[in-house]
Amino acid sequence: MSRLKIGKVSEGERCWGVELFDESGALLRSLEGVGAVEVRSVAEVLKSEGPGAPVLEDSKVEPDEAAWVIEKVRGGWAVRFTPVAATLFELLMRLDGEGEPSKAAEETLALVKKCLAGAEIVWEPPITIKIDGELHEALENPMSANEILQLGKLDPNTYYLVEIKDGERIKYDGRGEEPVSLYDGAEFVGHFTGEKPVSQLDG
Repeated sequence: MSRLKIGKVSEGERCWGVELFDESGALLRSLEGVGAVEVRSVAEVLKSEGPGAPVLEDSKVEPDEAAWVIEKVRGGWAVRFTPVAATLFELLMRLDGEGEPSKAAEETLALVKKCLAGAEIVWEPPITIKIDGELHEALENPMSANEILQLGKLDPNTYYLVEIKDGERIKYDGRGEEPVSLYDGAEFVGHFTGEKPVSQLDG
């Protein structure tokens, strides 16, 4: 089973990248990082459009065409995939000592395309999220709304999850099993739905 792993490739805000693995090791790795929100779409576009995209020479690539372009870089070979913002990935070649490096790069890219078709997208933990003002490390991505509540030590029977994103409140009322995509710094609160104690009045 191949995996397209999302993880940190550098420091700072734009630190997230992807790495593709098959059974015998890594095949492809981001050379440049992107933001936490962008990286999920990079992985999804690689998986959906990468397997069928042609390998073209740089001069033949149309601006809106999904294509792979192999490039010689210092210390090895890299590949650009035109539809994504972070367009440079390191090709991790497996040279047997006999073949030409350019031919090995083409063979590695053919294997990359094949593996992407069946790759599972996984996020390397931990992802730090905030639940009711407290920081927590999520060890999976995505998680269900109820699992996020439980991570924050809130009972899904008496709370529903609210995500605060770009100033909006996204309510998961009645949608506790719905998967929620996480990213570093995602913010959530629990909304109490149980009965609140009523003060008894002396008569």
